[in-house]
Amino acid sequence: MHNPPPLDASGRRIAVLGAARSGVGCARLLGGAGASVIVADSKPAAALDPQALAQIEAAGADLRFGVADFDVLGPVDLLVISPGVSVDAPLVQQARAAGVPVTGEIEVGYRFSRAPIIAITGTNAKGSTCTLTRDMLNASGIRARACGNISDDDPFTVAIAGEEAPEVYVVEVSSFQLETIEHFHANVACLLNITNDHLDRHGSLEAYIAAKARLFENQTGEDWAIANADDANVAQAVRDARSRLIRFSARGRSVEARVEGDSLVVDLGDGPREVCREADLVRPGAHYTETVLAASAAALIAGGNVEGLLQAIHGHKLPAEVLELVCEANAVRFINSSKATNPAAAVADIESVSGPLLVIAGGLERGSDFAEYGAVLRRRAKAAFLIGECAERIAEAAAGVDCVRCDSLEEAVRLAYAQAAPGDAVLLAPACASWDMFPDYKVRGAVFRETARGICQSA
Repeated sequence: MHNPPPLDASGRRIAVLGAARSGVGCARLLGGAGASVIVADSKPAAALDPQALAQIEAAGADLRFGVADFDVLGPVDLLVISPGVSVDAPLVQQARAAGVPVTGEIEVGYRFSRAPIIAITGTNAKGSTCTLTRDMLNASGIRARACGNISDDDPFTVAIAGEEAPEVYVVEVSSFQLETIEHFHANVACLLNITNDHLDRHGSLEAYIAAKARLFENQTGEDWAIANADDANVAQAVRDARSRLIRFSARGRSVEARVEGDSLVVDLGDGPREVCREADLVRPGAHYTETVLAASAAALIAGGNVEGLLQAIHGHKLPAEVLELVCEANAVRFINSSKATNPAAAVADIESVSGPLLVIAGGLERGSDFAEYGAVLRRRAKAAFLIGECAERIAEAAAGVDCVRCDSLEEAVRLAYAQAAPGDAVLLAPACASWDMFPDYKVRGAVFRETARGICQSA
């Protein structure tokens, strides 16, 4: 059954903190339910997306900019925070001190949702798993909608406010969003992996695991949990789950979703079903195999069929900025994996590229552990070209590798190409967030792409 408790918004004055895409969805849902909505942001109007602001205004919300103090909002019955707003932000703490309840965008969306939910979280591969699950269900004749934190799709609230309900929502959920849930309940909850990341926000790995574990806290014995059998942090997060557990492993373990010989097999308790062969996958390696196993389990639980799963697997396109072959000059490939914003994602991408590598890495310091990344660089990289705040930490972790410090990404691309030989690849696998030098990883990828194409055109 999918029957979320209604959110009583009528006649209430509700503030939404964050005037980006999730602010649009919250303004539409809450305003449509009779609330008087204020959408506030700490940034000035000029720094925000004008299209989002226009949509918020069209929803009848009152916009406020440069807000640093909760008191300036006046009397408020509820504060809704967007995923990018920390629960420890001063304005949020001021609201709580004033006795104002605080919730998050994902909880608001859930309270208005009208279809079963598959929720997918993890440090890496959330977006790929969500889109593949959606495609598997659609190819099986089940109308599914992917939404949440997926970069090219709508937030959960926007998806709910703007269309007829699908048969299934496939929602990418972040640890930030899970910090503020109360009733949020996924019929199928999938935890892919947990590695050291976002420790600047959560403070410790234990706190990060605890945030991810909240995905399962409202599930019952009628629900399903899908969990990585090869990840000890995931095992810790799922240990108290009351739902039916489906474990997946790409590394030879005999669990419910697994690799047998050259086949990917899922057993939901009614006998094993072969989903596909390893040769059907669009990307080699255990990390991508995990994505396919997790998505297959989720889709089969939601009523998908093997024919639809296989069709989606054959047609699956990886997200932009994931192992994107940009161009080639003098038999040197330029590969863009700007989306590898933490060490585990970067390791997976490095291991997926054949041949000698010139690796470009570095970016914002977020408390990550670079030991495994450094070991992979020693094994695979001819040289590393380092940018941003974390350059020195990566150089220390990769001791023994020729590490070249660069003042810009453009310089790193050019120097890497200058050292490359035919058959090599220049790979952007940063292992870090982009925000010290770029607005986001997409802009970082665009700079890499433009610089590489300039080299290829003049070669």
